[in-house]
Amino acid sequence: MSNRPKVLYLTFEFNNTDGWARCTVNWINGLRKNVLDADILTLRNVPNEKAPWDVKPFLISASNGRYKKLRLKLDYLSCLFRLRKNYDIVHCLIEPLAPLAHKLAERYRARLMIQFHGTYCVQPVNTKWKELYHRAYKYSSSNISNSNFTKIRAVEEFPDIEVDSAHIGVDQDEFSIKSKNLRENYFLFVGASKPRKGLLTALKGFCEFYKSNRNFRFRVVGFFDKKNSYNQKILDLISTNNLPVDFIGLVDHEELQTQFTKCIAHVLPSVTEKFNFEGFGLVHLEANMCGSLTIGTRGSANEEIIQHNVSGYLVEQDNSVQICEAMNKCVAKYYNNKSKTVDDCINWAKKFSWQISIDAIAKVYAKYK
Repeated sequence: MSNRPKVLYLTFEFNNTDGWARCTVNWINGLRKNVLDADILTLRNVPNEKAPWDVKPFLISASNGRYKKLRLKLDYLSCLFRLRKNYDIVHCLIEPLAPLAHKLAERYRARLMIQFHGTYCVQPVNTKWKELYHRAYKYSSSNISNSNFTKIRAVEEFPDIEVDSAHIGVDQDEFSIKSKNLRENYFLFVGASKPRKGLLTALKGFCEFYKSNRNFRFRVVGFFDKKNSYNQKILDLISTNNLPVDFIGLVDHEELQTQFTKCIAHVLPSVTEKFNFEGFGLVHLEANMCGSLTIGTRGSANEEIIQHNVSGYLVEQDNSVQICEAMNKCVAKYYNNKSKTVDDCINWAKKFSWQISIDAIAKVYAKYK
Protein backbone atom coordinates (compact mmCIF):
# COMPACT_ATOMS: atom_id res chain seq x y z
CA MET A 1 0.00 0.00 0.00
CA SER A 2 1.45 3.39 -1.03
CA ASN A 3 2.16 6.04 1.59
CA ARG A 4 1.53 8.81 -0.94
CA PRO A 5 -1.86 10.55 -1.27
CA LYS A 6 -4.17 10.89 -4.24
CA VAL A 7 -4.70 14.61 -4.87
CA LEU A 8 -7.30 16.66 -6.69
CA TYR A 9 -5.86 20.05 -7.71
CA LEU A 10 -8.04 23.07 -8.50
CA THR A 11 -6.39 26.02 -10.23
CA PHE A 12 -6.69 28.74 -12.85
CA GLU A 13 -4.47 27.27 -15.57
CA PHE A 14 -1.34 25.17 -15.99
CA ASN A 15 1.31 27.23 -17.80
CA ASN A 16 3.84 30.00 -17.15
CA THR A 17 1.84 33.02 -18.33
CA ASP A 18 1.37 34.78 -14.97
CA GLY A 19 2.02 34.56 -11.24
CA TRP A 20 -0.87 32.24 -10.38
CA ALA A 21 -0.03 29.92 -13.26
CA ARG A 22 3.70 29.81 -12.46
CA CYS A 23 2.86 28.91 -8.86
CA THR A 24 0.66 26.07 -10.11
CA VAL A 25 3.37 24.68 -12.38
CA ASN A 26 6.09 24.84 -9.73
CA TRP A 27 3.94 23.34 -6.97
CA ILE A 28 2.53 20.47 -8.99
CA ASN A 29 5.84 19.57 -10.68
CA GLY A 30 7.73 19.95 -7.41
CA LEU A 31 5.31 17.70 -5.51
CA ARG A 32 5.13 14.96 -8.10
CA LYS A 33 7.24 12.50 -6.09
CA ASN A 34 5.00 13.08 -3.06
CA VAL A 35 1.78 12.19 -4.90
CA LEU A 36 0.55 8.74 -5.93
CA ASP A 37 -2.00 9.98 -8.45
CA ALA A 38 -3.74 13.25 -9.26
CA ASP A 39 -6.13 15.16 -11.47
CA ILE A 40 -5.78 18.87 -12.29
CA LEU A 41 -8.93 20.93 -12.78
CA THR A 42 -8.54 24.31 -14.51
CA LEU A 43 -10.83 26.97 -15.87
CA ARG A 44 -12.48 26.36 -19.20
CA ASN A 45 -10.82 27.59 -22.41
CA VAL A 46 -7.36 28.34 -20.98
CA PRO A 47 -4.02 27.51 -22.69
CA ASN A 48 -2.80 24.65 -20.52
CA GLU A 49 0.61 23.10 -21.10
CA LYS A 50 1.72 19.49 -20.62
CA ALA A 51 1.42 18.40 -16.98
CA PRO A 52 2.47 15.31 -15.01
CA TRP A 53 -1.20 14.44 -14.41
CA ASP A 54 -4.42 14.65 -16.43
CA VAL A 55 -5.61 18.24 -16.92
CA LYS A 56 -9.37 18.76 -17.14
CA PRO A 57 -10.32 22.33 -18.24
CA PHE A 58 -14.00 22.81 -17.47
CA LEU A 59 -14.42 24.96 -14.33
CA ILE A 60 -16.60 28.08 -14.51
CA SER A 61 -17.17 29.11 -10.87
CA ALA A 62 -14.09 31.27 -10.13
CA SER A 63 -15.89 34.61 -10.54
CA ASN A 64 -17.59 36.18 -7.51
CA GLY A 65 -20.35 37.60 -9.70
CA ARG A 66 -24.11 37.29 -9.20
CA TYR A 67 -24.22 33.74 -10.62
CA LYS A 68 -21.51 32.35 -8.35
CA LYS A 69 -23.82 29.89 -6.58
CA LEU A 70 -25.31 28.55 -9.83
CA ARG A 71 -21.88 28.15 -11.42
CA LEU A 72 -20.64 26.48 -8.25
CA LYS A 73 -23.44 23.92 -8.45
CA LEU A 74 -22.74 23.27 -12.14
CA ASP A 75 -19.03 22.77 -11.45
CA TYR A 76 -19.83 20.42 -8.59
CA LEU A 77 -22.13 18.30 -10.76
CA SER A 78 -19.56 18.28 -13.58
CA CYS A 79 -16.93 16.98 -11.16
CA LEU A 80 -19.21 14.17 -9.98
CA PHE A 81 -19.83 13.18 -13.60
CA ARG A 82 -16.25 13.50 -14.90
CA LEU A 83 -14.15 12.30 -11.96
CA ARG A 84 -14.20 8.56 -11.42
CA LYS A 85 -11.78 8.12 -8.55
CA ASN A 86 -11.42 8.96 -4.88
CA TYR A 87 -8.98 11.47 -3.43
CA ASP A 88 -7.19 11.84 -0.11
CA ILE A 89 -6.58 15.58 -0.52
CA VAL A 90 -8.37 18.34 -2.41
CA HIS A 91 -5.75 21.06 -2.92
CA CYS A 92 -7.05 24.46 -4.00
CA LEU A 93 -4.18 26.44 -5.54
CA ILE A 94 -6.12 29.71 -6.04
CA GLU A 95 -8.54 31.35 -3.63
CA PRO A 96 -11.54 31.93 -5.98
CA LEU A 97 -12.07 28.16 -6.25
CA ALA A 98 -12.06 27.58 -2.48
CA PRO A 99 -15.88 27.18 -2.16
CA LEU A 100 -15.87 24.46 -4.85
CA ALA A 101 -12.85 22.78 -3.27
CA HIS A 102 -14.71 22.74 0.05
CA LYS A 103 -17.75 20.98 -1.44
CA LEU A 104 -15.53 18.44 -3.20
CA ALA A 105 -13.49 17.74 -0.07
CA GLU A 106 -16.71 16.96 1.79
CA ARG A 107 -17.95 14.79 -1.09
CA TYR A 108 -14.76 12.73 -1.24
CA ARG A 109 -14.22 12.80 2.53
CA ALA A 110 -10.82 14.25 1.77
CA ARG A 111 -8.61 16.77 3.53
CA LEU A 112 -8.80 20.30 2.15
CA MET A 113 -5.78 22.55 1.54
CA ILE A 114 -5.95 26.15 0.29
CA GLN A 115 -3.13 28.40 -0.93
CA PHE A 116 -3.41 32.12 -0.14
CA HIS A 117 -1.78 34.45 -2.68
CA GLY A 118 -3.01 37.87 -1.59
CA THR A 119 -5.93 40.11 -2.47
CA TYR A 120 -8.28 37.32 -3.49
CA CYS A 121 -8.26 35.60 -0.09
CA VAL A 122 -9.84 38.67 1.56
CA GLN A 123 -11.87 40.26 -1.25
CA PRO A 124 -14.87 37.95 -0.64
CA VAL A 125 -15.51 39.92 2.56
CA ASN A 126 -17.02 42.62 0.31
CA THR A 127 -19.32 40.22 -1.52
CA LYS A 128 -22.41 38.25 -0.59
CA TRP A 129 -20.29 35.11 -0.87
CA LYS A 130 -18.24 35.85 2.25
CA GLU A 131 -19.65 32.90 4.20
CA LEU A 132 -18.91 30.46 1.34
CA TYR A 133 -15.24 31.37 1.64
CA HIS A 134 -15.29 31.56 5.42
CA ARG A 135 -16.63 28.01 5.67
CA ALA A 136 -14.02 26.78 3.22
CA TYR A 137 -11.13 28.43 5.08
CA LYS A 138 -12.48 27.19 8.42
CA TYR A 139 -12.96 23.62 7.13
CA SER A 140 -9.50 23.50 5.54
CA SER A 141 -6.89 21.35 7.27
CA SER A 142 -4.16 23.68 6.03
CA ASN A 143 -4.24 27.25 4.70
CA ILE A 144 -0.78 28.27 3.48
CA SER A 145 0.05 31.88 2.59
CA ASN A 146 2.84 32.99 0.26
CA SER A 147 3.85 35.77 2.67
CA ASN A 148 3.51 36.86 6.27
CA PHE A 149 1.85 40.04 5.02
CA THR A 150 -0.98 38.08 3.37
CA LYS A 151 -1.27 35.76 6.37
CA ILE A 152 -1.84 38.74 8.68
CA ARG A 153 -4.49 40.24 6.39
CA ALA A 154 -6.33 36.91 6.07
CA VAL A 155 -6.52 36.46 9.84
CA GLU A 156 -7.64 40.07 10.29
CA GLU A 157 -10.69 39.40 8.10
CA PHE A 158 -11.29 35.82 9.27
CA PRO A 159 -10.07 35.74 12.91
CA ASP A 160 -11.13 32.14 13.57
CA ILE A 161 -9.08 30.50 10.79
CA GLU A 162 -5.55 29.17 10.98
CA VAL A 163 -2.95 30.19 8.39
CA ASP A 164 0.69 29.21 7.98
CA SER A 165 3.14 30.99 5.68
CA ALA A 166 5.85 29.72 3.37
CA HIS A 167 7.58 31.99 0.85
CA ILE A 168 7.49 31.00 -2.77
CA GLY A 169 10.62 31.50 -4.84
CA VAL A 170 12.02 32.24 -8.23
CA ASP A 171 12.62 29.36 -10.65
CA GLN A 172 16.40 29.39 -11.06
CA ASP A 173 16.21 27.23 -14.19
CA GLU A 174 13.77 29.59 -15.89
CA PHE A 175 15.35 32.92 -14.89
CA SER A 176 19.06 33.53 -15.27
CA ILE A 177 21.38 36.24 -16.49
CA LYS A 178 22.71 35.95 -20.03
CA SER A 179 25.54 38.47 -19.63
CA LYS A 180 26.59 41.02 -17.05
CA ASN A 181 27.34 43.54 -19.79
CA LEU A 182 23.98 43.68 -21.56
CA ARG A 183 22.53 46.63 -19.62
CA GLU A 184 20.62 49.31 -21.49
CA ASN A 185 19.34 52.64 -20.20
CA TYR A 186 15.77 51.81 -19.32
CA PHE A 187 13.61 51.03 -16.33
CA LEU A 188 11.13 48.18 -16.51
CA PHE A 189 7.62 47.56 -15.18
CA VAL A 190 6.28 43.99 -15.51
CA GLY A 191 2.63 43.11 -14.96
CA ALA A 192 -0.92 44.08 -15.84
CA SER A 193 -1.39 47.76 -15.08
CA LYS A 194 -3.85 48.27 -12.22
CA PRO A 195 -3.88 50.69 -9.26
CA ARG A 196 -2.30 48.27 -6.76
CA LYS A 197 0.72 47.79 -9.04
CA GLY A 198 1.60 51.50 -8.82
CA LEU A 199 2.58 52.15 -12.44
CA LEU A 200 1.25 55.73 -12.32
CA THR A 201 3.45 56.56 -9.34
CA ALA A 202 6.40 54.81 -10.98
CA LEU A 203 6.02 57.01 -14.07
CA LYS A 204 5.67 60.15 -11.98
CA GLY A 205 8.99 59.23 -10.41
CA PHE A 206 10.47 58.56 -13.84
CA CYS A 207 9.15 61.94 -15.00
CA GLU A 208 11.33 63.65 -12.40
CA PHE A 209 14.28 61.37 -13.14
CA TYR A 210 13.99 62.03 -16.88
CA LYS A 211 14.45 65.77 -16.46
CA SER A 212 18.15 65.25 -15.83
CA ASN A 213 18.59 61.86 -17.58
CA ARG A 214 17.37 62.30 -21.13
CA ASN A 215 19.11 59.16 -22.36
CA PHE A 216 16.78 56.83 -20.40
CA ARG A 217 13.49 55.19 -21.36
CA PHE A 218 10.76 53.34 -19.48
CA ARG A 219 9.31 50.03 -20.69
CA VAL A 220 6.02 48.40 -19.72
CA VAL A 221 5.69 44.64 -20.24
CA GLY A 222 2.26 43.11 -19.76
CA PHE A 223 -1.38 43.76 -20.51
CA PHE A 224 -2.36 47.44 -20.68
CA ASP A 225 -6.04 48.32 -21.10
CA LYS A 226 -6.11 51.79 -22.66
CA LYS A 227 -9.83 52.18 -21.89
CA ASN A 228 -9.32 51.76 -18.16
CA SER A 229 -9.72 55.06 -16.25
CA TYR A 230 -6.54 54.47 -14.23
CA ASN A 231 -4.57 53.77 -17.39
CA GLN A 232 -6.02 56.87 -19.03
CA LYS A 233 -4.29 58.90 -16.31
CA ILE A 234 -1.05 57.14 -17.20
CA LEU A 235 -1.44 57.97 -20.89
CA ASP A 236 -2.24 61.59 -20.05
CA LEU A 237 0.90 61.84 -17.88
CA ILE A 238 3.03 60.41 -20.69
CA SER A 239 1.52 62.72 -23.30
CA THR A 240 1.68 65.88 -21.16
CA ASN A 241 5.34 65.36 -20.28
CA ASN A 242 6.41 63.75 -23.56
CA LEU A 243 7.90 60.77 -21.69
CA PRO A 244 9.75 58.04 -23.64
CA VAL A 245 7.61 55.08 -22.57
CA ASP A 246 7.45 51.86 -24.60
CA PHE A 247 4.46 49.55 -24.20
CA ILE A 248 5.86 46.13 -25.09
CA GLY A 249 2.67 44.18 -24.35
CA LEU A 250 2.56 40.49 -23.51
CA VAL A 251 5.78 38.60 -24.24
CA ASP A 252 6.94 34.99 -24.13
CA HIS A 253 9.20 33.76 -21.37
CA GLU A 254 12.42 34.16 -23.35
CA GLU A 255 11.66 37.79 -24.11
CA LEU A 256 10.65 38.47 -20.51
CA GLN A 257 13.99 37.15 -19.33
CA THR A 258 15.75 39.37 -21.88
CA GLN A 259 13.85 42.45 -20.69
CA PHE A 260 14.81 41.71 -17.08
CA THR A 261 18.45 41.11 -17.99
CA LYS A 262 18.90 44.35 -19.95
CA CYS A 263 17.13 46.84 -17.69
CA ILE A 264 18.91 49.05 -15.17
CA ALA A 265 16.19 48.29 -12.65
CA HIS A 266 12.72 46.85 -12.35
CA VAL A 267 10.09 49.12 -10.77
CA LEU A 268 6.86 47.91 -9.15
CA PRO A 269 5.88 50.28 -6.31
CA SER A 270 2.93 48.33 -4.89
CA VAL A 271 0.04 50.26 -3.34
CA THR A 272 -1.60 48.61 -0.35
CA GLU A 273 -5.31 49.10 0.16
CA LYS A 274 -7.40 47.11 2.61
CA PHE A 275 -8.80 44.76 -0.01
CA ASN A 276 -6.31 45.31 -2.84
CA PHE A 277 -2.64 44.54 -2.26
CA GLU A 278 0.31 42.64 -3.61
CA GLY A 279 0.48 39.38 -1.69
CA PHE A 280 4.12 38.69 -2.58
CA GLY A 281 5.66 40.33 -5.65
CA LEU A 282 7.45 37.45 -7.38
CA VAL A 283 8.59 39.71 -10.25
CA HIS A 284 11.01 41.45 -7.86
CA LEU A 285 12.89 38.17 -7.34
CA GLU A 286 12.71 37.29 -11.05
CA ALA A 287 14.40 40.61 -11.83
CA ASN A 288 17.03 39.92 -9.17
CA MET A 289 17.72 36.45 -10.58
CA CYS A 290 18.46 38.14 -13.92
CA GLY A 291 20.96 40.41 -12.16
CA SER A 292 18.76 43.52 -12.02
CA LEU A 293 17.97 45.77 -9.10
CA THR A 294 14.32 46.30 -8.18
CA ILE A 295 12.27 49.06 -6.55
CA GLY A 296 9.32 48.22 -4.29
CA THR A 297 7.39 49.72 -1.41
CA ARG A 298 7.29 49.61 2.35
CA GLY A 299 4.02 48.63 4.01
CA SER A 300 3.65 45.68 1.65
CA ALA A 301 4.95 42.15 1.17
CA ASN A 302 7.82 43.77 -0.76
CA GLU A 303 9.55 44.26 2.58
CA GLU A 304 9.90 40.49 2.89
CA ILE A 305 11.59 40.02 -0.48
CA ILE A 306 13.68 43.15 -1.17
CA GLN A 307 16.91 43.64 0.74
CA HIS A 308 17.12 47.42 0.88
CA ASN A 309 20.30 48.88 -0.62
CA VAL A 310 21.46 45.42 -1.75
CA SER A 311 18.92 43.79 -4.09
CA GLY A 312 17.09 47.05 -4.65
CA TYR A 313 15.34 49.85 -2.79
CA LEU A 314 12.21 50.21 -0.68
CA VAL A 315 10.29 53.48 -0.90
CA GLU A 316 7.15 54.82 0.75
CA GLN A 317 3.92 54.18 -1.13
CA ASP A 318 2.64 56.81 -3.57
CA ASN A 319 5.92 58.70 -3.25
CA SER A 320 7.24 59.66 -6.68
CA VAL A 321 10.08 61.72 -5.19
CA GLN A 322 11.51 58.67 -3.43
CA ILE A 323 11.11 56.60 -6.62
CA CYS A 324 13.14 59.20 -8.50
CA GLU A 325 15.82 59.05 -5.79
CA ALA A 326 15.81 55.24 -5.94
CA MET A 327 16.24 55.35 -9.73
CA ASN A 328 19.28 57.57 -9.34
CA LYS A 329 20.70 55.20 -6.72
CA CYS A 330 20.17 52.22 -9.04
CA VAL A 331 22.07 53.94 -11.84
CA ALA A 332 24.93 54.90 -9.52
CA LYS A 333 25.12 51.45 -7.92
CA TYR A 334 25.14 49.65 -11.23
CA TYR A 335 27.71 51.85 -12.95
CA ASN A 336 29.99 52.08 -9.89
CA ASN A 337 30.33 48.31 -9.62
CA LYS A 338 28.49 46.29 -12.25
CA SER A 339 29.77 42.88 -11.29
CA LYS A 340 29.10 43.18 -7.55
CA THR A 341 25.62 44.63 -8.10
CA VAL A 342 24.65 41.77 -10.39
CA ASP A 343 26.09 39.16 -8.00
CA ASP A 344 24.33 40.71 -4.99
CA CYS A 345 20.98 40.57 -6.79
CA ILE A 346 21.39 36.97 -7.87
CA ASN A 347 22.63 35.79 -4.48
CA TRP A 348 19.68 37.43 -2.75
CA ALA A 349 17.15 35.84 -5.13
CA LYS A 350 18.66 32.42 -4.54
CA LYS A 351 17.66 32.63 -0.88
CA PHE A 352 14.03 32.29 -2.04
CA SER A 353 13.65 28.74 -3.27
CA TRP A 354 10.48 27.04 -4.45
CA GLN A 355 11.61 24.13 -2.31
CA ILE A 356 10.65 26.07 0.85
CA SER A 357 7.02 26.22 -0.24
CA ILE A 358 7.05 22.70 -1.68
CA ASP A 359 8.46 21.25 1.55
CA ALA A 360 5.73 23.00 3.57
CA ILE A 361 3.05 21.42 1.38
CA ALA A 362 4.75 18.02 1.34
CA LYS A 363 4.78 18.01 5.12
CA VAL A 364 0.99 18.37 5.12
CA TYR A 365 0.61 15.70 2.42
CA ALA A 366 2.56 13.26 4.56
CA LYS A 367 -0.03 13.58 7.34
CA TYR A 368 -3.01 12.72 5.17
CA LYS A 369 -2.32 9.72 3.00
